[in-house]
Amino acid sequence: MPLLLVHSAVMSMLQGYAVWLADGLGLRSIACIDGFVNVDSGEMIIMDVKLNPPLTDGSPIFQQVGHNQRPG
Repeated sequence: MPLLLVHSAVMSMLQGYAVWLADGLGLRSIACIDGFVNVDSGEMIIMDVKLNPPLTDGSPIFQQVGHNQRPG
């Protein structure tokens, strides 16, 4: 989800919810959480949690890691 489509306050709320969900499910490794988000309200609907997501070249996990790494 591009940051340009979601207000920073909503993004912070979604990130907090994702951490809460992962902690509540006892996730301690790589997982993929699929769902939908209302970009105005921040309402999130979780569809699926994959404990062993596919790690192919097009995997969103690799894209996210690459996006979050800072140069240097």
